Amino acid sequence: MPAELEPARPEQASPDTEPSASDPRHSDAVPHSDVEPRHRDREKRLLRLSLAGLLLIFPLAFAAASYRDVAALLQSREIIGEDVQSGASMTYAGGDWRLDGFKVVTGGDPRLTMPEDRALVILRLGVALHQDVGELWQMCRISLVDAEGRRWLPLFLTLPGEIERLIEPGGLSAPSCGSVALSKPKASSQVTIEEKFLVPRSALTTLIPVASTAGARPRYLRFERPAL
Repeated sequence: MPAELEPARPEQASPDTEPSASDPRHSDAVPHSDVEPRHRDREKRLLRLSLAGLLLIFPLAFAAASYRDVAALLQSREIIGEDVQSGASMTYAGGDWRLDGFKVVTGGDPRLTMPEDRALVILRLGVALHQDVGELWQMCRISLVDAEGRRWLPLFLTLPGEIERLIEPGGLSAPSCGSVALSKPKASSQVTIEEKFLVPRSALTTLIPVASTAGARPRYLRFERPAL
């Protein structure tokens, strides 16, 4: 007779075997339905913290950029003018500034030719320093301004020796404001600044010398000059 097959019996866990953590019967297992909400809550908290950080950083970055822009604007603009009377001096940018010369050249010598409607102005300023200039004179700016607000900037030219002796005060030229600033003169020194301008003769009667430096702007100096 064929042997009878007995039905397979389910395996029984050994009493020494601990149930798996993934076994839902394990008393310490965290149900999946509880883990997922916690994970979402943590993501939401991180997102809120990130948004709060951005809301704080953006205004600070904007304020810092605005401060730099305002500072740069003030260093480039002449806003607060201070008048220096003829023959007097005024403290500005580490020294006492005065107008030492305002010479107008319109020709008069065959070696010096220029347009008939133009004049050459040789401007000299003297400064008695009471502190080291350092970076205070960076972007030194000397100009001439007329009654209509028009502005003339200095010429960049070197005159031949014979012309220099002919028209320069004392026969010798002096360094420009930019050259003096690069030399960084020390306290207690006396410096002379010279700039040359080619201007319309029609504007000569109202031209005012103006001086400023980046370290002292928005303040600037307006010099009263002798009548022509």
